[in-house]
Amino acid sequence: MIIDENIVGLFAQSSAGHDKGKIFLILSDEKEFVYIADGKSRTIEKPKRKNRKHLLLIKNEAKISGEMKALREKLLRNEPIRNEEVKYAIKKYSKKKYPKPTL
Repeated sequence: MIIDENIVGLFAQSSAGHDKGKIFLILSDEKEFVYIADGKSRTIEKPKRKNRKHLLLIKNEAKISGEMKALREKLLRNEPIRNEEVKYAIKKYSKKKYPKPTL
């Protein structure tokens, strides 16, 4: 999936690799790669570099929690975020019964 918009602060699900199916926060992006964190195994201090085409963006407004929106706003304003905030937002999203995004 090629993404041409500002995706910093959005959440995405990995569609390939050993982390397939996991939810991550996009911290920054480059041409073909993004840096993602989940606050647990991949912290904000040591994000994972991931190919953009191996991510499925979570963009449906009904699925996005208030915590996810708050984290995106903080990142866009260059405010510091904590790993605990990322973990909490992902946990709240995961508790909801949404079907997994498909290609």
